[in-house]
Amino acid sequence: MNNYRLAKTRFDDEGDDDDDDAPAPRPTKHGDGKETIRPDLFERLLKSRTIVICSSVDDKMAARVVNELLVLEADDSEKPITVYMNTPGGSITSGFAIYDMIRFVRPQIKIVCAGLTASMGTIILLAADKADRIALPNAQFLIHQPLISGNVYGPASDLEITANEILKTRAKLNKLLADETGQPLARIERDSQRDYWMSAPEALDYGLVSKVAARRADLDS
Repeated sequence: MNNYRLAKTRFDDEGDDDDDDAPAPRPTKHGDGKETIRPDLFERLLKSRTIVICSSVDDKMAARVVNELLVLEADDSEKPITVYMNTPGGSITSGFAIYDMIRFVRPQIKIVCAGLTASMGTIILLAADKADRIALPNAQFLIHQPLISGNVYGPASDLEITANEILKTRAKLNKLLADETGQPLARIERDSQRDYWMSAPEALDYGLVSKVAARRADLDS
């Protein structure tokens, strides 16, 4: 478990970020929460204006996604971008860096959920317009309140500040979920008190996605 740091409030416990801030992602073993796509594949995907989010959300992954969004916008601000996502969630601050940049850049961005879209991954999904949020048939979704992982220690006054900040973060996330799904805020608050899992059809009914696509042709239909 990780020590809790306010700047690194997390939805899900995961491996700590590396200090290595090299821009190119490196292949790693499966099961360690890190990205496993080779750098040359990332480059080929970029040529097709495709971004893949396939690991826990941390600073390094967020830096890569933000950089790719900016590069693709500079290349052509009119052509759409497709993001494929399979993530258990992670750092709230890193996730909001991706969320804000998706909202910031000019191109239309379509997000396709494959596998798992959980925790902060669900918030990143909501950065796309509702019509551009798509699930593959066996995708799963999870919403819940922010988690503090690891040991929390310090003066009582600091713990109070931390507690107040996590409550503010929870309120912000609940409002965002309510605004983007159309669900009443009271239901979001109730559902996110504990882990709330959804299948692709359930996510469609909930308002997280606008369609469930079984084939590529369905993405544009």
